[in-house]
Amino acid sequence: LRSTPSTWTGSKQRRSARRSPSVSCPESAGPLTYRTRAAAETAARNHAWISGLGQLAVPALLHQNDRQLVFAHIPGRHVTRNDLSSVAGSLARFHVAAHRRLHDARTNEDHPTGRGAVLTGFAEQRERRLLQLLASSPPPETWLTPALVRAWILHAADLPAAVYKDANIRNFLLTPTVVAVDFDIISLAPLGYDLAKLVVSAAMTYGPLDTSLEAKCLNTYNEHLSAAGLRICTGQQFLTWAEMNHVLTSPYIGRNGYRFPGHMAVEGHRPTRRHLIW
Repeated sequence: LRSTPSTWTGSKQRRSARRSPSVSCPESAGPLTYRTRAAAETAARNHAWISGLGQLAVPALLHQNDRQLVFAHIPGRHVTRNDLSSVAGSLARFHVAAHRRLHDARTNEDHPTGRGAVLTGFAEQRERRLLQLLASSPPPETWLTPALVRAWILHAADLPAAVYKDANIRNFLLTPTVVAVDFDIISLAPLGYDLAKLVVSAAMTYGPLDTSLEAKCLNTYNEHLSAAGLRICTGQQFLTWAEMNHVLTSPYIGRNGYRFPGHMAVEGHRPTRRHLIW
């Protein structure tokens, strides 16, 4: 698909050390109105935490008032298939910095970040929602089973902690710098989980991706992890995180730009019913 110019206006209603480059323009984007004051405060804290890591560009936060945040205007374009590898590299640098900041965090347990803020653990809410969706009628088309969900969530406890920022393609603009433009959610997650959300959201928006492109995104991401001395995200881990993201996003097919199923098949790591090899 051809990319089209876009501007982050912040007009829709929202859900409840060294600083990053803050991308700013003379004019504001207009206020983002959240449903509650607590949701606005959470987004502002998330924005400050991401900016403080110094590895992911964000728009400047110009003003905060009750349920509203005003960010700097960002002209740019949306992420397309051709941009995924570049965004994967930006995500990797961000995740490496997050992991270093969270060096004593345990992936499946809530982790305080200071000033009363807490990053939610990976396990509890995610496992509950996955099991709920698998038990729905009709269930999403997936090779995941309740037993596999429980096993992989348990396995995540032994993996290095990074963060999930909801890295769907709509939450970034290219200016041409990769700029993050949504700060509603940050939780703990294993390395590679947020990358899987990026790739799945692209597949659910643009249609199936070539396995060579999926592999390129994972390889680009892992090159940064290896350079930082971290364990890579294996193909089997990535495939499982992608399938979890597919199931969790499946209720939105037909909405929010999601038009296709998001099944993944990283070359050499196609799923099986006994997908329990770490």
